[in-house]
Amino acid sequence: RESKARTTLLQSIPDDHDADFHYMDDAWDIWNAVKTRFVGNVESKKMRKSMLKQEFLEFRIGEAKGLHKGYDRMQKILSQLNQLKAKPDAEDINLKFLRALPSSWSHVALTLKFKGGLELLSFDDLYYKLKTLKVNVKGYTTFPQANLDQAILHLTGNAIEKGAAKIYNLITGADTEEASTADDAGEFALMGVTSE
Repeated sequence: RESKARTTLLQSIPDDHDADFHYMDDAWDIWNAVKTRFVGNVESKKMRKSMLKQEFLEFRIGEAKGLHKGYDRMQKILSQLNQLKAKPDAEDINLKFLRALPSSWSHVALTLKFKGGLELLSFDDLYYKLKTLKVNVKGYTTFPQANLDQAILHLTGNAIEKGAAKIYNLITGADTEEASTADDAGEFALMGVTSE
């Protein structure tokens, strides 16, 4: 039985590492050495955790990648961080994902950031909200089941003020008159954090 366990373990080791374990006679010794080498010791886990945190901090979604692929990549990072017991809190995850969105999403991301409540949303809820939101600012319509990847955010000339007010109104439920008093995008962004 010991011989069978040893043989099975040695066959499962990649060829380029076979020589490192072949001299061991005991299956239990081989198993412990394999765990240390491939699963990692405390030091390698710290290094892996550090690398994953860095990957999380530098996370970006390219224009060509799209929302779904970005979501999948973020989920993979979060899953690995969770295994190492280093998963960030919900608000940090949501803010990071909104900041990582391509520039074409900036109006939607800005509005969601300033609306607040991101700490109450799970990452999956945020993704669903982004996926189902579609705003056509020119026509002032929403299509709740449409894919956000196809959202139209064309704002030109005088439509910028009206469009920003409409987005603010649609997402926050605030008064359109109040939102339309913003002179520029910076003022519009600040409206989400004022207490008036």
